[in-house]
Amino acid sequence: MPSLLTTSDAMRSALSNRPAVEAALGDPGQWQLTEVSDGNMNSVFRVAGPSGSVIAKHAPPYIRVIGEGWPFPQSRLDFEHAALIEHGRICPNFVPAVLDYDDQLPLLVLEDLREHRVARQALIDATPLPLLGQHMGQFLALSLFHTSDLALDTTDKKALVSRFAGNAELCATTEEVIFNGPYWSAPLNRWNDQLKSLVETWHGDRDLHFEASKLNYAFRTKTQALIHGDLHTGSVMVTADDTRVIDHEWAFHGPMGFDIGAIIGNLLIAHFAQAGHGATNRKGQAVNRNAYTQDILTMISDLWLTFTAEFRRLAHAARDMSDRALLTPRLFDEQLTDRFLDEYLAAVLLDTAGFAGAKMTRRVIGISHVEDLELIEDPATRAIHERQVLKAARGLILNRGWLRSIDDLIDLATGSATTST
Repeated sequence: MPSLLTTSDAMRSALSNRPAVEAALGDPGQWQLTEVSDGNMNSVFRVAGPSGSVIAKHAPPYIRVIGEGWPFPQSRLDFEHAALIEHGRICPNFVPAVLDYDDQLPLLVLEDLREHRVARQALIDATPLPLLGQHMGQFLALSLFHTSDLALDTTDKKALVSRFAGNAELCATTEEVIFNGPYWSAPLNRWNDQLKSLVETWHGDRDLHFEASKLNYAFRTKTQALIHGDLHTGSVMVTADDTRVIDHEWAFHGPMGFDIGAIIGNLLIAHFAQAGHGATNRKGQAVNRNAYTQDILTMISDLWLTFTAEFRRLAHAARDMSDRALLTPRLFDEQLTDRFLDEYLAAVLLDTAGFAGAKMTRRVIGISHVEDLELIEDPATRAIHERQVLKAARGLILNRGWLRSIDDLIDLATGSATTST
């Protein structure tokens, strides 16, 4: 069994005598290692040397925050590496560069985004992020289009599906914690005691269970594109003018709307939680929470509008470039291509809404919660915002069928959050 790289000494030893790492850092005798593990899964270290710094990531054979009691496949780092290579080819400006990889340890060495912040933290602090929506829309259009049937011929598409099909255990975990566990009293679920009556309603809502199962079916069967698989605001690093997507270990070929819905659902959580964080941020700076709640809705709108505009541009370009494209120029002129895309993107929007609702649900009454809500210390105050999230989620899951635009989605979420039921 490979060594565990969960301590500074073990990580230093593993990085030694790796030419790519030494080239990035300089003299190994001057390396400084700091653990920066932030997520649940992996051991992560920042390694600084006289020539620069890198991020070194190790996947132990279990979930880091739980320990050996929850075994988890180390192959997750292989899928993360493969997805980063693919996205680095397609949209290099939106992911960290891969500097080195060892599949035996396993160990992944990445560009250090030390000037960036985790987007979730920036949103909690009401940090202006005027380009976040546009950047995420561009990333999603590029990453999803170029790994879909609209860009790839049948042979290449099925080869890419096959490459990521082995990530099945992580997919099964996703199904359990998002589409199954939150709808009954699963052993590891937790929730605010003040939500007890609402949770009981949730667990008894057969219509909700039916729609969640339909979303699970779509998650299992729609191999539309290579998706990140866990695209929440904790998987996005930001500055005022740069956005990068990290933590690709859940990647597989799945429904486009799952990635889009994940990030939109998390932005909606940030929207509903804003007022619970008070008039100052954690730096003691005064912030306008009311204005920022609207800023987040603008981010959501910008994301979808940028995604669809760029996706359409890419589809038209692909049609013009290859007879092997799905929208072959032998059959599809510009007007027929637009007709196809109208229907295609309309279906993606419905998936997006449903998956957003499912993602929001699991962050309130499932196994894994988020700081947007958890940092609201008073349980009664937190419950106010958690109810808004759950009601919005329910609306998106049950009533998504009539949506025709991103404005409809936003109106459905915000309107549902204020209902009395």
